[in-house]
Amino acid sequence: FGPDETDWTQHILDNNSMVVWKHISGRATLYQGDVLYEVKELEGSIDAVYDKDSFGALEISTRKPYCERITKYTKNASEGSAVVYIEVALDDDHLNKKLKGPPFSLNEQDLMESDYFGRAFEYVEGLGQRKGNTPPGKKRMGHLLRKRS
Repeated sequence: FGPDETDWTQHILDNNSMVVWKHISGRATLYQGDVLYEVKELEGSIDAVYDKDSFGALEISTRKPYCERITKYTKNASEGSAVVYIEVALDDDHLNKKLKGPPFSLNEQDLMESDYFGRAFEYVEGLGQRKGNTPPGKKRMGHLLRKRS
C-alpha cells in the first residue's frame, strides 16, 4: 500500500463512533473505534479481523457481545468465509491468572468457548508465540480462526 498517508481517505461515522480509513486502491478499508457500537453498514461485510489483544482486554461480561458483533460483521462462508487473527496474552501460570486482568490470560479453549468465538468460528491454527514486549511470565500468542458456514 505504501507509506504515504495521502493514499488514505478518512471519514467519521455518525455520532463520532468510528473512524473509517479507505485506501485509494479500493483494496482495504480500516475501521477504528468501539466495535460494540452497532454500525449497520458493516453487517456481513468484513473479510478479515485483526485483533491485537482487544478481546483479552475485555471484562468477561463484555466478551460475548464482542464475539456476537464480530460474528455479525464478518462475511459468511457462502461469501468467502471471514478470518480472525487474534493475539492474546498467555500467562505461564494460566489457570491461576485467567481471571486476573486486563490483560486476561487466554488460551485456545478460552477463545473457543461456546459463548465466545466457538459459537460461529472454527479454530484453524495456533500460530505460537509472537514478537513484542511482554511482561515477565507472559507470552503473546497468535491464533487463526475461520467463520463456519
